[in-house]
Amino acid sequence: MFILGSVRFFFFLPIPLNAAFTPSLRVLPWLQECSLQLVQVHDPVGFDAFHVQGLWMDDKYVYFTSVRRLGLEGWIFKVDRKGAAETAKRNVAKGWDLHPGGIDYDGHRLWVPVAMYKKHSHTHVLSLDPETLTERLEFEVDDHIGALACHQGQVVGANWDAETFYFWNLEGTLLQKRGNPTGVAYQDIKAMDGYLACVGGEVLDWIKIDSWTLAKRYELKESSAQGHPMGREGVAILDDTVFFLPDDGPGCRLYEFQLQKNE
Repeated sequence: MFILGSVRFFFFLPIPLNAAFTPSLRVLPWLQECSLQLVQVHDPVGFDAFHVQGLWMDDKYVYFTSVRRLGLEGWIFKVDRKGAAETAKRNVAKGWDLHPGGIDYDGHRLWVPVAMYKKHSHTHVLSLDPETLTERLEFEVDDHIGALACHQGQVVGANWDAETFYFWNLEGTLLQKRGNPTGVAYQDIKAMDGYLACVGGEVLDWIKIDSWTLAKRYELKESSAQGHPMGREGVAILDDTVFFLPDDGPGCRLYEFQLQKNE
């Protein structure tokens, strides 16, 4: 049990989630009518997670990326949701490209950017088999890509501090570039039904892709156990549940929020 103020949360209580990898989008028509409420704080993962970056989840596993800068290592971890046990990991660093960022899933493979730890640098864009974590190089980018999202046969990438958003096809051909419509330094992004869900610091923003405007903003007022803002790093969304992974090291843990329709 974890106590936050006067509210108590219990760990790893099972909740019904989609069996499929692709999340349900049934919440989107009433985003404007929802609030975001903290409902559960999970136990730490139980191992040194280093400096956490991106997050993706299905009903069985948690996938997250992490960088160990002094070791020139960039990791993706696969963790069993039931027991929080590490089931697989892979060092995806490519020489000085050692910073894996925000990740997403296209229905078949996980997409992971692995960049130099430097603004306006270089990135290997990889895809990984979610079962085995075997990887293949998809394309390279002459910029630091800190987060990726998969949307309707395209890959959307945000560079350092999300100053620029890139849109590529799956072969890596650049289709367009767009400036950040809000100015928030997003750290992880997910594409869902015409929206980008973007997290950075104390906000979770929903950006409508076609109009490239902010459709909804949720203020994240809670802080993590390590004192970090909830939107410091990874975000994942399943049905009406939003997960954040803001902390590093052995204390890395999931924070679970629910989108609740206002009465």
